Amino acid sequence: MCMRCATSNIYDATLKDCVCPQNFFVEEDKSTGLKSCSSQCNPAAWPGPFKATVPACVPCPNEGQEYDVLADPPKCLCNSNQNFMDAAGKCLPTSFTNRFVLSTSQYAESFAIQISYSSIETLSGGGWTISPNTYTSGTIQYYYLDAAVGCTTFKDVQKCHLLANLCVLQLYNTDSVVCKLYKDTVKQLRLNAYPEYYNNDGFKLGPMPWIFYEGENALSILEKPRKVKFRASFDYQNLDIGIVSRLRFVLAKYNLQGTFYGFEELYDQLSVCKQPSEDQNSVFRIGVTQTFRCRFDLNDLVSTNKFERPKVENYFYELYLRDYNDELIDVPILIENINANDGSFPN
Repeated sequence: MCMRCATSNIYDATLKDCVCPQNFFVEEDKSTGLKSCSSQCNPAAWPGPFKATVPACVPCPNEGQEYDVLADPPKCLCNSNQNFMDAAGKCLPTSFTNRFVLSTSQYAESFAIQISYSSIETLSGGGWTISPNTYTSGTIQYYYLDAAVGCTTFKDVQKCHLLANLCVLQLYNTDSVVCKLYKDTVKQLRLNAYPEYYNNDGFKLGPMPWIFYEGENALSILEKPRKVKFRASFDYQNLDIGIVSRLRFVLAKYNLQGTFYGFEELYDQLSVCKQPSEDQNSVFRIGVTQTFRCRFDLNDLVSTNKFERPKVENYFYELYLRDYNDELIDVPILIENINANDGSFPN
């Protein structure tokens, strides 16, 4: 491949690159590959070296960005004049984001980022009072547009997982904007693109993760004949003939952004209270009930010391029961203290 400089006198044989005079920058035309000298970088690039000794106009990494010299420090930002909006560090055209930005939309970002709590303790006048309150979530504000556009417009599997995770952060509250968008997206996919892919036995096709039981309640689904294929025993196990004395659980592991990390056996990943190994192991024995209690300092969740934070922080899990023949069966999670906007407890 030949390097093309605009004039022969700017080619440096030692550096094997195009080099400009002092106070000028190398600027490359991406369409032709031609490198020339410029006294000022265009708005889509910033003055910084391609190589340590070659000052050059470095283009902003994402479409729709321009270099803002007035920012402190200067950096690449989405160009609103060109109809782009910031979404999780990238720029999306406003033609995609308007549906989730306009205040008249039922999925407006300004509503989606609000998390309502039914009972918040506050100290006032020497005593504690309990009252509802609403707070803005910085996490949802950062990721919502990226998840909403990526999932609904582009049918991106990872973005759909991100949208589902944002719903999980709101404890599956179907009154929240994020969870409404998730459920409405599932409904549209069932009616249009994938009429048969989503059912209560899992997924066949399509991008949406499975976080709600639709059409039937969880109890009727779990009590379907032959759904769980093993026989239980308190003290005898023989997988060859389908008898188990210990339940085997498997976790599907994701990060917040929807990246899938694979499957792993459940041990203590879901336990806030850490216990001796013999107590933790007994949890999985059939016929055993364990109750663990401990005090947990919420400040540890935001500690700058990683050893004080939970070792599995910011991971999301789907829980499955492993059959005697190694099939995975979905396990529903019951959150009893979900308080809906009407004051009811759906679960």
